[in-house]
Amino acid sequence: MAVGTKVTTAATEQISIMIQQPSDLYHSLHTSTPKRLHTGVDLIAHKFVGQYKRRSVIFKKLLSHAETVDSIVEREVKLLTDTELQQKVAQHAAYFRRKAYSDLKVNKELLSALATLVEVCRRTLGLRPHIEQIVGALGLYLGHLVEMATGEGKSLTASIAATLTGWKNRPCHILTVNSYLAERDALEFSEYYAEVGLSVGYVTDGMSQDERRNHYKSHIVYTTSKELLADFLRDRLAFNQKHTADQIMIRNLVNRQSTDRLVLRGIDTVIVDEADSILIDEAISPLIISSPVENQAFIDSVKVAKGLSSPLQLSIDYEVDAEYRSITLTTAGKEKLKELAAPLHGFWHGKDRREELVTQSLIAKEFFIRDKNYIVQDGKVIIIDEFTGRLTPGRSWSNGLHQSVEAKEEIEITYPNETVARMSFQKFFRYFKSLSGMTGTAKESSSEFWNIYELPSLLIPPHKPINRKSLPIIFRKTEKEKWLAIIQSVQGLYGMSRSVLIGVRTIQESNTLSALLDGASIPHQLLNAVKHEDEADIIREAGINGRVTIATNMAGRGTDIKLDEYSKNLGGLHIILSGLNDSGRIDRQLMGRCARQGDPGSVQVFLSSDDEILKGGLPPAAYKSINKVFEYSGHSNYLQYLPFRIAQRRLEKKAQKQRKSVLKADNWLEESLTFGSGYS
Repeated sequence: MAVGTKVTTAATEQISIMIQQPSDLYHSLHTSTPKRLHTGVDLIAHKFVGQYKRRSVIFKKLLSHAETVDSIVEREVKLLTDTELQQKVAQHAAYFRRKAYSDLKVNKELLSALATLVEVCRRTLGLRPHIEQIVGALGLYLGHLVEMATGEGKSLTASIAATLTGWKNRPCHILTVNSYLAERDALEFSEYYAEVGLSVGYVTDGMSQDERRNHYKSHIVYTTSKELLADFLRDRLAFNQKHTADQIMIRNLVNRQSTDRLVLRGIDTVIVDEADSILIDEAISPLIISSPVENQAFIDSVKVAKGLSSPLQLSIDYEVDAEYRSITLTTAGKEKLKELAAPLHGFWHGKDRREELVTQSLIAKEFFIRDKNYIVQDGKVIIIDEFTGRLTPGRSWSNGLHQSVEAKEEIEITYPNETVARMSFQKFFRYFKSLSGMTGTAKESSSEFWNIYELPSLLIPPHKPINRKSLPIIFRKTEKEKWLAIIQSVQGLYGMSRSVLIGVRTIQESNTLSALLDGASIPHQLLNAVKHEDEADIIREAGINGRVTIATNMAGRGTDIKLDEYSKNLGGLHIILSGLNDSGRIDRQLMGRCARQGDPGSVQVFLSSDDEILKGGLPPAAYKSINKVFEYSGHSNYLQYLPFRIAQRRLEKKAQKQRKSVLKADNWLEESLTFGSGYS
């Protein structure tokens, strides 16, 4: 089906698709005013409200409604002819169109509509939503954060909930973690959407403005959070952000100005797939639209700073704080730097200026590691997203850090960027009238989801019991010994023809492990930010018997791993964690790749005292003294495992503080510069 076109079935002829009116501009620009975050006594009361909205009885009520829906399907809807089903779709669509701006609530019409959609799914997609998916669709429609385990059918669940908003002709966006999934899901569900009288589109990176505008005209649009926020900001820039939506609409009606510069149809309802990644992990940094500013003097200064930093020695001239990722020049280092800068012109005689620039150069040297934080490709520094392990072309670090990394790599230094527009994801998602989401790991961050987004989490148990076996944690004193222990484990599993998926944190680690597997003559698939072209296929086939796969972090997230019968009989997919991640949610996500839908599976974690999480998550003094605990190599005991959990908890709290600081910066900018205040 062509994107944005009208479906011509008997049912959809009765459905209003896109009625363009002069007020469309107003709806494209008008947004709800995000509420202020609660503080003090209000925050305490707000937390109690969140606990009330997350109470277990909510699931029981929705489960009862879902059972009613299931009964209607079997008793009535299943018996309808195709023509009768089309007529039923048209009736429900007309009802929801009339109730476009009514409050969300469960009633007889909603349950009947869901029953109809369940049957449409079965006839168009060959997928019959089970009770848990119906509960999930209800939860999304009512504005919950739905926790469903990996492989439970979250994409189908979202499409059912989105249909109800699409029938109301209100903009509905479904956000995925990458462009591949956005396009895949839009195409995969196109037949279903056509049958219910809705158009579906997708917006991915690399699309032109005209392509984006055309796809955004659809009832349901699949895209990523970065693409949607970037287009939202560009639309605001296109129509002077200091004016209100009402003022712009009147001005354009009077002057008959073209609105071709607008891309979005507006924002109203958003369903966030993998919500923990998008609303929590990626929210640690704001989205910034910038343009390069020619500044040769700054580029020259970065080059000089790199030269001045080269003779400085760690522990003598400067100290490194791995926990806070900071550099402190020692007294000796400051004196050496002063001597090195003496022959230079007056700019470098200023103490604060030279120390700031040189410190930035040292930060680039010590904390930004090639093949871990970035790669160099075609003479350019390309940042690696630390949470997804994917390349992010077009992104750059701010405050001169990107130029310092380029100087370190001795490649062409680009001009620094000037910020044109900026917004945090926390603030952006609070603009939507209706926000809901899905994830496999909501429990760990349920309080933050509520405090920031007022999203009450809803835990939905799996359709079939989880059949996952957790093996004892293996501990080794050094990282080298840990890699060898992993290789020995893989050799044994490969000899049994078990399928194995090994999760690593960085490209460096994936390459190290790949080389060791090559040395052990174990064939394997390598998936990281550099080798990602066939990502979905590699992950999908990771469950084939005898297949060994190495993947960074959440690569292939959103793609189900299918097991063949031979693999199931051998014990299913075996997951190896080569260390703990900065967030326990990411560990649980990786573990959730096995034992889906009742399949067998197993998990084992390998740790060492050299692991990055200890260096970054513990105070320097604690990290230096921790080796006293690590005299024994073998199965980890509680005393050995405890420092890793403490480090992980500290890093999680640190990331949460960073997200709060980003949101506070947004509020400060709005108050100081009236940025975007006209769109409240």
